[in-house]
Amino acid sequence: MDLKVSVVMPVYDTESYLSTAVRSVLAQTFTDFELLVLDDESPGDVPAVLRTFDDPRIRYLRHQNGGPAYTRNQGVLHGRGRYVAFLDSDDEWLPEKLEIQVALLDARPDVHVVYTQRQTMDERGRTVPGFRPRLHEGFILDELYVDNFICMSSAMLRREVFEAAGLIDENLRMSEDFDFWLRVACAHRFAAIDEPLVRYRTHSGQVSRDVERRVRVVWEIRREFDKAHGHLVSRTARRRARALHHSGKGFRAELAGAGFGVVAPHYLQALASYPLDEFSWRGLARTMLPAWGLSLLRRIRSRGEGA
Repeated sequence: MDLKVSVVMPVYDTESYLSTAVRSVLAQTFTDFELLVLDDESPGDVPAVLRTFDDPRIRYLRHQNGGPAYTRNQGVLHGRGRYVAFLDSDDEWLPEKLEIQVALLDARPDVHVVYTQRQTMDERGRTVPGFRPRLHEGFILDELYVDNFICMSSAMLRREVFEAAGLIDENLRMSEDFDFWLRVACAHRFAAIDEPLVRYRTHSGQVSRDVERRVRVVWEIRREFDKAHGHLVSRTARRRARALHHSGKGFRAELAGAGFGVVAPHYLQALASYPLDEFSWRGLARTMLPAWGLSLLRRIRSRGEGA
C-alpha cells in the first residue's frame, strides 16, 4: 500500500457540481492521494467532466446503480491508501484539509477517525448561515447515539477501521452514515478539528424532504443497534435521544403552523424523557408566549387609550 490517502467521491446526478468538487481535491496542499470517482450510474456524462482534468491521481469507476452506501463501499474496496477520506460530489474541501488530518493521524496512533467542522453553502456556492454542531473527541458513542454531528465529507479514517467495524450498510438508503458511525464508535477513538475545512452544500427543499421517513429510519437504526451494542450506551444518552425524537416532532409541528394543543404534548414528552433538554423548554415557551404576549399587548393598549 504505497499511497497515503484514498479520496472516495460518489457521483449521482451531481455533474453540475463535480468539477468544483474535483478541483478542491486537486488543490490540496497535501498531494500523496488518489481520487476515486465512483459513478453510481449517474444520468449525466461523468467521464466528460473528468476529461477536463489531466491528473493521473484521478481514478474513474462506474457500476450499476446501488445507492450511496454501495458506492462508498466500492471506493473503500478499490482504494489503495492507508487512510480513507470521503467527499460528496456536491461539496468542497478547503486546500489544507487533507494536510491537517494526515498530520493528526500520523502523530496520534491512538486516533482512528478525524473529522472537522463544516461551512454551509447554498446551491450557488454562496456561504449561508448554518447549524454549527458541537464536536466531540475520544470515545464518543453516547454523543453520537443522541445525534449524528459528523459530516461525512469531513471525515478521514484509518483503513483498518473498516476491517473492525465493517463497511457501510448497503441495505440502508437513508441515514446509513449514522449507522456506520455508531458501529465505529463502539471501539474507536475520534479526534475533532473545530475548524470548517469542508463546504457542505444544501439544496432547496432538502430540509423538509422525507423528514418523517428519516426520523423513522434513525429510530429504527437505534433499535437495531441496541440489540447488539445497547449495553455500551448510557441511560442518559438514551433519555436524551428520546427527548430529541419528541422535540423534533414538536418543532416540525410548529413549522407546519400547528397550535398549542398539537405542539405542546411533543415537548412535554421530550421533557419527561430528559427534563434538562433546553430546546424543549424553549419550544414549550414559544407555544405559550404568543397568547400571553397578545393579552399583555391588549392590556397596554387599553390603558393607553384610557389615559
